[in-house]
Amino acid sequence: MLQVAILRRNIQINVVKKKKIKKCKNAFKQINILMPDLIQEMNVDFNNPEFISARELAILPNKRVSFNSRQKRFIYYEEQHNDLKGKIAILENHNFVYDVTPGNTPIYRITEEFWELVKKA
Repeated sequence: MLQVAILRRNIQINVVKKKKIKKCKNAFKQINILMPDLIQEMNVDFNNPEFISARELAILPNKRVSFNSRQKRFIYYEEQHNDLKGKIAILENHNFVYDVTPGNTPIYRITEEFWELVKKA
């Protein structure tokens, strides 16, 4: 009896996981349509072996603004991407990134799900 209950629970968990994955992929498809240039740049960045462990991004107004970081972070510029903060807000709404800003420069942590979806885009 216990084994049957455990099996049913595992099946329910797998169904929930599959629904979450499908929802995540569908959201990413829509995001890729909304911001193809940003996703393409992220794809190139995420596939760069030098940044294999980087999971944060910073938003700067332009390349003339200096930014120092002890850890590797991706940098995206508002002057290169129209409404960049709005696009990042959409990613945040879908739980693909999380705001971890410690000071004045907006910094976002990238989820592993988003990392994988972008790398395959």
